Amino acid sequence: MPLLVAAWFAACTNPAHEAAADYVVRIQPLLLENSALSEQMLLEAAAIYNEAAGPKDVAEVWERRIVPMSEHLAAQAALTPAPPEYEQTHARLVQIWTDRALAYRIMSEATHTANADLWNAARTKVDEVMANENQFFRDLNTQLAPSSLSVDAYP
Repeated sequence: MPLLVAAWFAACTNPAHEAAADYVVRIQPLLLENSALSEQMLLEAAAIYNEAAGPKDVAEVWERRIVPMSEHLAAQAALTPAPPEYEQTHARLVQIWTDRALAYRIMSEATHTANADLWNAARTKVDEVMANENQFFRDLNTQLAPSSLSVDAYP
């Protein structure tokens, strides 16, 4: 039993573990907001697929919900300080979410102007950003693994 307590104490005083745990705690609210944004996107996609939303409804949801949510998440991420050991990692996440917010804004503008070319270009950017986001979370979880921690992008 004393060995177990000593091992636990060592893990708690390990600076790398402390930095990892600190980063996970700091980004948890952002992850919840990211999950809410994802849910909003799924609801909108379902409404479009089921033909329950007309073009004006779609444009309004993009303008009043999706774009503001994505821009708020990017802004909140930029304002969230990361421990020094995770500053580069966090900067990567901020860039990914900023790129997505910009792509969503362009998609919203394309919806209002009925510009299919602009929509398609922004949609291609969103696909790229989503792939980058997925890779980011795989990389982050690899980085957190030595501390026995992980995060879910959509808790």
